[in-house]
Amino acid sequence: MKRLLFIFTLSLVFNIAYPYPWIKTAIFQNGIWYPWEKGSGVIQSGTYNQFTVHSHLEDPSKFYFRITIDNFYIPDKKTRKEHIKNNEWYEYTGYIEYWIDDEHLNFLSCLPNYDRLLPNAALPWYKYDGRPSIIKKSPAKIQIQPYEKTPQLYNIWFEGIGYAFYFYQTGY
Repeated sequence: MKRLLFIFTLSLVFNIAYPYPWIKTAIFQNGIWYPWEKGSGVIQSGTYNQFTVHSHLEDPSKFYFRITIDNFYIPDKKTRKEHIKNNEWYEYTGYIEYWIDDEHLNFLSCLPNYDRLLPNAALPWYKYDGRPSIIKKSPAKIQIQPYEKTPQLYNIWFEGIGYAFYFYQTGY
């Protein structure tokens, strides 16, 4: 019992001291937003204008997504307050990158039927058949919800769909 209590306490302290930026996602398809899905074990790393979404067990080069936002900057406090008051989202252009192969040529074909979070059908480290994979880079319109200090909700519009990322810290 003492060992179990020690392990629980240690994991709680580790989670507070080293919080992961966990992710929820949702997809917009056929004119509707599907419910939010939590990304168990999926984190983001990078900066606000270029980040990768990957497993917390893998290095960022083994990403599910890489998002790059052109000309991103954190506006001054007054501008952020105005955007919050008016519910005016920030809009940018940029790119979303993900893996494809000869069987999965677009984003939707890479999504497993049971999970709308991760396009893992073409990931080279998940495949066992040896088919080559490449990274597809699609232009995107990126909307960021108004925020007080730092961005949390990104809507990425590309290839006729929308994909939303909501980043939140655990351990707080």
